[in-house]
Amino acid sequence: MVLLTLGNTGDGDRGDRLQRVEQARGFLAEAVTALSRARLYDPRIRTHALPVLLDSATTPAAEMSRLHQIATRLLWQNHTYLPARLQATPLEPEEEAQLAVVLRGLARHNRIGRAIRRRWVLVALTAAVSGPLLGAPILGAALACIAITVGVFGK
Repeated sequence: MVLLTLGNTGDGDRGDRLQRVEQARGFLAEAVTALSRARLYDPRIRTHALPVLLDSATTPAAEMSRLHQIATRLLWQNHTYLPARLQATPLEPEEEAQLAVVLRGLARHNRIGRAIRRRWVLVALTAAVSGPLLGAPILGAALACIAITVGVFGK
């Protein structure tokens, strides 16, 4: 899950990257905790300490790279102990079509989520347009400045 979360290198903004980093860090913390528990029964299992995961790099891109490296290293070191399907088969055409429908639905929800995260633009535009129409141009400009300031520095 960590590699899938970090592998999606879309054109997301800084907030989207930070959200993916936090989600990947949570998945990785769960994995490290589970590996630590499993290590009690099989000392050959390799793991990391939680402070290594909770440390962070300066930029989201560097943090994504660091977490990807940790996840890949843990996967490589423990691949013989992880449960795996010995005989993987390709999906049936019906299942593949159903998976394509699900992925299209998820893409639609992702676009809606990005629009909602940028709702401060809608608030600023509404305040800037409605202020002068209602006869209060100074109020409209002040509300637009406040909305932009909250939108940029509020996260």
